[in-house]
Amino acid sequence: MEATYSKDLVERTLAKMKRSQEKKRELIQYLVKNKPNLIKSVWKRKRIKDCGNVLFFDRYQNGESKLKSACFCKYDKFCLACSTRRAIRMIQRFEGFIKEKELTTKNWYYIVLTIKHQSKDTLETCLSKLTTAKDKLARNYRNSKRTNQKTKSFFEQFDGMVSSIEVTKNKNGRHPHLNLLVCTDNEIQIDKNRYSSRGGK
Repeated sequence: MEATYSKDLVERTLAKMKRSQEKKRELIQYLVKNKPNLIKSVWKRKRIKDCGNVLFFDRYQNGESKLKSACFCKYDKFCLACSTRRAIRMIQRFEGFIKEKELTTKNWYYIVLTIKHQSKDTLETCLSKLTTAKDKLARNYRNSKRTNQKTKSFFEQFDGMVSSIEVTKNKNGRHPHLNLLVCTDNEIQIDKNRYSSRGGK
C-alpha cells in the first residue's frame, strides 16, 4: 500500500531523519567500540552509514507528496532511521486495525508506567526490568479476566491494550517506562499511582 503525505508531515519527517543521521554516526562509533560483533561486516557498516541519505518524493499539485524511492539498510534493531520507519508502519497498521474492527467509538486512554531503577543501572538492567514488568502486567490482565479470579487488576476494566517498552535518556539519566494504549466502552477515571507493576489495585 502506497502512502501519501502532507507537506507538513514530509518536512517533519525529513527533520527527524536528519536528526537520526546525526545520532546514527554516534551509534556506529559506539557499536564499533563496544559491540563490534554486531557490526563487524564492512558491508553492513556501509549500509547503515548510507541508510536514508537520499530520499526521492513525488509531489502533486494538491500539495501532497509521496515517497517514491529511498535507500534503507533495514537493520531496524540498531538503525535509528529504519526503526523510525518501522514505528510509522506499525502505527499505520494499528490505525487500519482500529478502523476495520470499528473501535473508533471506544474510549481510548494513554498510560505511562515508570519502572523503579537506580542511576547506576545499565541499559541491559533497565530493559530486563521493563520486560519483567511487562510480562507481569500481561499475566495480571489475563488472570483478571477469569471469572474465578478474586484479586482483580486495575486494567481488568479495559477491553484490550497495546504495550511497548521504552528507555529514554536525558541529563538526569535513563527513564525506563511502559507505554500503554488501552480502550473500553466506559469512561474511567484514572488516578495517578493507583497501579504498580506488582499487580493488583
